[in-house]
Amino acid sequence: MLFVSGNHEDHDWLASLHDAAGAEVVPVDPLGAHRHVACGNVVEAAGQRVAFLGLIEVPGKTDLDESAYARLMAVAPARLEIRCPR
Repeated sequence: MLFVSGNHEDHDWLASLHDAAGAEVVPVDPLGAHRHVACGNVVEAAGQRVAFLGLIEVPGKTDLDESAYARLMAVAPARLEIRCPR
């Protein structure tokens, strides 16, 4: 299962996993069944290219990452199978 940040996770812990692995997708459980995708990335899942943009549009720690949004908006639409508009 792939997931993106929302407004109830431990964002510091998730960031530490990404920093330690140096990767945009990291496992969050010992078996690697659940993996966190950093905002603003495109990942292939089940043969589909999926854009991941999380967090919320409220100022503060969980504020939407505008640079992640910009990266995704720069991806050619034909290159993504699943893309939700803002």
